[in-house]
Amino acid sequence: MYSTLQRPLFGMDHMEVPSKTIPPELLQLLADNLPREMFTTDGSLDFSKVEKRDFWGRMDRNQDLASEGLNALEESIVRPFVVMAKIAEYLRRNYRTPLGLTAIADQFGMKPVRLRRSFKKIFKMAPLEYLMNVRIENAKKLLASTTKGINDVAVEVGFYDHSALTKQFLKITGENPSAYRSKKREEIFDMLVKFG
Repeated sequence: MYSTLQRPLFGMDHMEVPSKTIPPELLQLLADNLPREMFTTDGSLDFSKVEKRDFWGRMDRNQDLASEGLNALEESIVRPFVVMAKIAEYLRRNYRTPLGLTAIADQFGMKPVRLRRSFKKIFKMAPLEYLMNVRIENAKKLLASTTKGINDVAVEVGFYDHSALTKQFLKITGENPSAYRSKKREEIFDMLVKFG
């Protein structure tokens, strides 16, 4: 469900805001302080039908409640995003070490279920799936740029052995590490011949 806010003041025709992201206190504050004539028949707000100083004067009288509403908004939207970004950065920095969902959750003082749900909501994948993608991307770089054996590459990017790497590599890229390396070497050779 969306609330449509019309704000010609800022050069926007309208702005759709998910209703569930706006704290009830802030919605109540708006409802209590906006004149009825500001609401259109479809329930959207039309800021052109009210004097700006009248609206802001009413809002100033309720500054504490507005501040609480904005704090709740920050707490419910901004803070979780920042925490999940820190977790993603942690996974990118520590992809070589064995990490499980419980260990990651403990590191950030969260419950594993909450971590998984929040991370997936923001990144559209679970934390361990994100970690696998980071590991595979690093494996691809090593396969393309070094002559290290598949097993050495696997261990360097956080897998126990080459079979674990091969299974995840195949799942994510659709090809096995050896085929990927051969393809990349062939591409490099073709470029050298072309520009050589």
